[in-house]
Amino acid sequence: MKVNFISETKPLGLAGIGVHSAFTTFAEGLKNNKVKVLFNAVNDKNCDLIHVHSIGAWSFYKTLNIMKPTVVAAYVMHYEAKGSLLGGKNTGKFLEKYLKRLYNACDCVFAPSEFTKKELKKMKIRRPIVTVSCGVNRDRFKYTDKKRGAFRKRYKISKNDFVVYCVGQLIKRKGLLDFIKVAKALPDVTFVWTGATPMGLMSGDFFKVHLDTLKNVPPNIIFTGFVEDVSYTHSAGDVFFFPTLMENQGIVVLEAASCGKPVIVRDIPVFEGWLKHEKNCCKGKSVKDFVRIIKDLKDNDKKRKKLVKESLSLAEQHNVNRIAKQVIKVYQHLIDGDYEALMKVKSIGY
Repeated sequence: MKVNFISETKPLGLAGIGVHSAFTTFAEGLKNNKVKVLFNAVNDKNCDLIHVHSIGAWSFYKTLNIMKPTVVAAYVMHYEAKGSLLGGKNTGKFLEKYLKRLYNACDCVFAPSEFTKKELKKMKIRRPIVTVSCGVNRDRFKYTDKKRGAFRKRYKISKNDFVVYCVGQLIKRKGLLDFIKVAKALPDVTFVWTGATPMGLMSGDFFKVHLDTLKNVPPNIIFTGFVEDVSYTHSAGDVFFFPTLMENQGIVVLEAASCGKPVIVRDIPVFEGWLKHEKNCCKGKSVKDFVRIIKDLKDNDKKRKKLVKESLSLAEQHNVNRIAKQVIKVYQHLIDGDYEALMKVKSIGY
């Protein structure tokens, strides 16, 4: 089987966003299952199927002008525009119409979570929708003492420091303000945020974040900016804290889990069902909740070890190699034109 992956993230310098990570992880899983993956191939004649992973002009053009079965990954939704792109509310309205046109032009839509699937249905997407976890590469995301030591040495973090960390775009939608407030409330804990603002000046929060928010942070926070291999950050940290306000899945959660880290997330709809409070994660709704949870985990080694065990189990459930095997079957249904079989596939990875 030969699949042409369409993605504009790297050409546009957006290698630091989750969409790019999801795109590359998916490709790795398919290659490990002996699928030949092409990237942005202009000539589709020898391809069996097109899989679109971004929403730019190239993706739109390819979607509307090819005669091959086409899948689109709904990584981007209109409600994410606020804080991520200039224009806010107006951009969101335009984006909703644009995405509706793009997603309905494909033969099948992959939703990264049940939450996103419900939102796609609200948008009146008429194509078959399959919930497909973005997955995690268990070989690439794993803890090592070497990476832990190297990261801590680079950022002058003592081997005895308790590190609470986040990996994500440096925008308010990711929960940046609450992250800072929690750090202020816990001066004896080291906080690390890895991630930049990929859209730069095009980000709706750029000036507020870089000219205001980041000028008043406590000394126990380290902002590393973009890191090429975030498995170093995951190895260096002790607890992954993801106070995001909105996600379509949150693949960094799976990456942290794969590195054996206890996970703290905000209690929002996208995490319902697959992330379970006090089992494979801890959930909070406020700064007060997050402070209490972090204090508890810092002092409770037994609880941390239990969460680590469940994190690794969660990561294995979302192992991209396992997910790819099932995705290949969906691809084959589309290639064969077997929509009856396709409609029976509801969820992969969950």
